[in-house]
Amino acid sequence: MFRKLDIPLVPIILGILLGNEMEVNLRRAMTLSDGDWLTLVGSPLSITLWVIAIVGFVAPMIFGRKVQKAIADEADEIALGD
Repeated sequence: MFRKLDIPLVPIILGILLGNEMEVNLRRAMTLSDGDWLTLVGSPLSITLWVIAIVGFVAPMIFGRKVQKAIADEADEIALGD
């Protein structure tokens, strides 16, 4: 079903395998910090990891469109050259 809908399987499998463990660790962190959410972004290491995660999520959306456009333009040039 996922192949027909063109949905990648790897993120789904990772979510199933790691989701429960991530939730347990989030609860543990909230317990240790007495419910203070700033603990998740309070250190330079955590800020760096958040920035890397956000860039890793946004960059493929931005650059993917540019790459697809470049591929389409190149395909058009090849088609016109024949």
